[in-house]
Amino acid sequence: MQDATIENVRPLLASQHADGSTVQCIFRCPVSGDTFEASGQMIRSPESTNSVQSSMKRGLKYGMGRALNRVMRNVFGYNPLANIATDAARQAVNNVKTYSDFTENERNEAILRAFHKVAHRFVWDPKRSAWVSRSSHDQMATEFEKRLQRHPITDKFDAEVLARILVEMSNVDGTMSEEEKALLADFLPPHLSLNEMLAKPSLSEAELLETSAGPVRENMIMLAWAMLFADYSVDPAEMRFLKGLASKMGLGTGAEDSMKEHAQEFTLVQLWESVFEGEMTREQAFAKSDGLGVERLTAERLEIRYRKARG
Repeated sequence: MQDATIENVRPLLASQHADGSTVQCIFRCPVSGDTFEASGQMIRSPESTNSVQSSMKRGLKYGMGRALNRVMRNVFGYNPLANIATDAARQAVNNVKTYSDFTENERNEAILRAFHKVAHRFVWDPKRSAWVSRSSHDQMATEFEKRLQRHPITDKFDAEVLARILVEMSNVDGTMSEEEKALLADFLPPHLSLNEMLAKPSLSEAELLETSAGPVRENMIMLAWAMLFADYSVDPAEMRFLKGLASKMGLGTGAEDSMKEHAQEFTLVQLWESVFEGEMTREQAFAKSDGLGVERLTAERLEIRYRKARG
């Protein structure tokens, strides 16, 4: 999974303008010409910078955390990097004067904070070694990603139910690992915080059936499967919980199986990307795909499709 760095983000900058401690950025796709505007805060406090970096690293510890975090942040409309930056900037406002007061590194970090707000609009193109807009790069998108683009979860009630599903599934046996807590904390927004979700009673069947029917409801189950696969293993208790939930929500066996397969494909793509980036070996990837319950032939075919897409 490619990380955003100032070196690979700067080529996207069509313009940047400083307003006090804020850098207003316009990012332009080099292929489609699509533009996206976002702002980032410049922060002088070393503690603030460390907090941002710590938040970024925390999302890398848990399996395919980087890819899943990016998807979930888009779903919930929350970017903890931006929130950390905003809070820190507010605390340090008395120290802020002009653009020239900040170091080059602090300015670059502000650009990256801005990019993280629109990162879900981009995908890394290994052929060009560059970020390009998703609209110009559909051949690299999985059905998982395409479904979320076609049928986004925009209703506030749906988002809350999804958050509760993810928390209840992770806590199905009454315990939650530190890795699971860190992953959830990285993308759940303040109004759907982990502690708040844990304090709520279990979802009722009525609440589940009041979610948006059709593709959106299916996508909620698909996202839950992706969360279940995040550590490249299958917890039997979590799987039983999710299957029972899908049944209560009115998903037939065929639809549920399809959502599971889309989540598996998305997860496997992250594995092959890690292999091509030199982060793991091919055999390690096969071992992890086996942990997901994916047959080797299926994993090999997806590897070939990934190679073909990369060119």
